[in-house]
Order: sequence, then C-alpha cells, then structure tokens
Amino acid sequence: MAFRTVTGQFFKAGTMPWADAEVWFTLQKGSYSVDAHYPADSLKVRTDVNGRISVDLWISEEAQSTTNWLCRQPSGETFKFGVPAGVGPIALEDLRALGSPPVVASPSMSALIDSRIAAHNADTGAHPGLGGGGPGGGTAGGSYEATFTQSDLSIVHLLPISHGLPTNPSAVTIYDDSGGVVEPDFWRSVAASQIEVGLESFAPIVGLWRISVVN
Repeated sequence: MAFRTVTGQFFKAGTMPWADAEVWFTLQKGSYSVDAHYPADSLKVRTDVNGRISVDLWISEEAQSTTNWLCRQPSGETFKFGVPAGVGPIALEDLRALGSPPVVASPSMSALIDSRIAAHNADTGAHPGLGGGGPGGGTAGGSYEATFTQSDLSIVHLLPISHGLPTNPSAVTIYDDSGGVVEPDFWRSVAASQIEVGLESFAPIVGLWRISVVN
C-alpha cells in the first residue's frame, strides 16, 4: 500500500490563517481496482495555528495511475483533485490547479448496469411510459433515473427518492456534474418504493447530479 504526503494552507477572508479547523479528504470511487486493498474512504485532519496541514493520502500502485480525492475545506466548500504516483511531498494548491481526471465506474458496477439496461431495452413491453417520483426523474420498466441538486438534499444531506419500482433496488449509482461515478456514503430502503441516499461526504453538491436506480 503506497501513500504520498500532501501539504496545504488555508486562510479566511484576507490573510487570517484558518487555524484549528477540520479538513476532510474522501477517496473517490474508480481510483482503485476492484481487487485492490484500500484504506478508509474518508479521513480528517486539523490545521495548525498557521492554517497548515500535512496528510499522507493513499495512491494507486498500478501503472502510474492518478488517485482521485475530494477535499472539503474548513468553509465547507469542496473540490476534487488527483494525486499522481510518485515520491516526495506535493502541494495541495498545485494539485487543485491541475484538477481531477474523469472517474470511471468499476468494471463490476459497469457490467451490472449494462446488463440490466440491455435486458430492459430488449423487452418490447417494458416501456409503458414514465412515472415514479423524485427530483427531476421518472421510472421506465425496471429502472429509475433522476437529476438532483444540493437543494434536493435534507438538512443532514440525505437524498430521498421515490423510485416507483415494484421491489427493492439491486443497484444505486450516483453521477456527479462531470458524469463521473461517485460512491455515496450509504443507501437504504425506508419504505415501499422509497430509498434514502447519504451524501454528507460530498456536500455541498455543486451543479446537477444524477441518480440511477436498478430493480
């Protein structure tokens, strides 16, 4: 298992350091292979009196690939960045300027979604029309899709979905505003045809996100 040290400094408005404040880092899905071992998805550090941090973040050891992380700053704002394989400390400011490469779904999830969609499209009687409920979505046959924004989340960052499917879902996939697949904190069935999806690690959500629910 390999790690790389990332350093950074945070300021309030003006030149006042953001001292003794929480900074969260969340590993993004797609940054590791399905078979690989990986550490906890999220970790927390605190800034020192000068607003500085130093944190060791996990990096992929496979073929010099870039590992994708999300940083939640003391202000609550978030941004994504990639940590390249290598040795020696690297500045968070430089990584943020480079941005994050696209995150792709793991092969197992992609295969599951593709097989479900293919089976649905092959069923000529599976398109009676759209229905269901939720933020900007509809149900067709054995699947449900919807778009959502930060305003659709509850005060504790839960996304409520009424998918209208006859049974509990077998898969729930979240896509961010760039189309990358992200791993929610959790999802659970709360009632017939209803689920809740936990997204606290990604709040506040920026832009238009999408959810896919497969029966």
